[in-house]
Amino acid sequence: MNTNLHHRTLEIDLLALKSNVEIFKSYIKPTTKIMGIVKASGYGHGDYEIAKALEEVGVNYLGVATSKEAIDLCKKDIKTPILVMNIEEVYFDEIIEHKIEPSIYSFSQLELFLSYLTNNKIKAYPIHLKIDTGMHRLGFLKSEIDGLIAKIIESPELLVKGIFSHLAAADDEKEDAFTTKQLTLFEQISNKIENRLGYTTIKSILNSAGSERFPNQQFDMIRLGIGLFGVSNKLKLNTVTTFKTKISQLKRLKTGDSVGYGHQTIVEKETLIGIISIGYADGFSRSLSNGKGSVFIKGRYAPVIGKVSMNMTTIDLTEIDGIKTGDVVEIFGKNRPINELAKQMNTIPYEVLTSLSNRIVRIYT
Repeated sequence: MNTNLHHRTLEIDLLALKSNVEIFKSYIKPTTKIMGIVKASGYGHGDYEIAKALEEVGVNYLGVATSKEAIDLCKKDIKTPILVMNIEEVYFDEIIEHKIEPSIYSFSQLELFLSYLTNNKIKAYPIHLKIDTGMHRLGFLKSEIDGLIAKIIESPELLVKGIFSHLAAADDEKEDAFTTKQLTLFEQISNKIENRLGYTTIKSILNSAGSERFPNQQFDMIRLGIGLFGVSNKLKLNTVTTFKTKISQLKRLKTGDSVGYGHQTIVEKETLIGIISIGYADGFSRSLSNGKGSVFIKGRYAPVIGKVSMNMTTIDLTEIDGIKTGDVVEIFGKNRPINELAKQMNTIPYEVLTSLSNRIVRIYT
């Protein structure tokens, strides 16, 4: 594909993605499984393309948020087992058809799925139990575990394939005491469930940050999400994603001219501006307006000038020599870390990636 034909491109290095998986493998035991998280369209990269690359590198599971995400991957011939975090009743038929494994996190959800299995005379269907160890999002509380075990024991329709929880602050050293409490509670609850059921399961609590910082708590599987794409505060990972645009037009403004919506940005000297082909509809947040954000071009940072528009953004190029129309501008990638842009947007890399619109052309290398 000729990238010169496109105004907005997201270049995705699948070899770098696979290499990141191998880096994490070097930090875990050979017996520890890996789940690759591909929810939200593979963190904005494309669900099938990322899932296929992870399948090729040998991950043991894929994780998605919704039933439709899982079903779509199965229809595209992804063979790796898929865990869906939040199943919907309308998709139960297809969940069973494609052998998708659901997360069960509440008694009402359990009863609904169990009723379906019973009505369809299905036995020993694999499920994963979500345990709330302190994040207080989805999951069974400690006080509910005895009742949960009793229900599973009396339900031959169910087979507990896995037990998992989620760390709330694995990346924050100041919260290590809380993380340790979560890890301890998860071990106690998962061991109790296995002992009462009389068989072992796939136990998992570590996300990307947890896998980096608490390698002694791997249990049976780690779950990699943002780390797949090279975002880490500890490990030296490969950059997977480079978001580029180009200069659509150059203009030289006189002192007193204004830039952008609102007639609020008035230049105080002769200024060279460049209009680039991205805006807040592409995920380049309006919060980056008026110099709060910047982009990378010809080895320098160029600040945003004026307000970010829906489809266009203006940058100040006065201090950069040799600029011409069509020059490539990097929003984030190999030269400009995504963490920097996320900080300017007062958010996290997760939101930056998942906000990238579908009209940005994904190019896989």
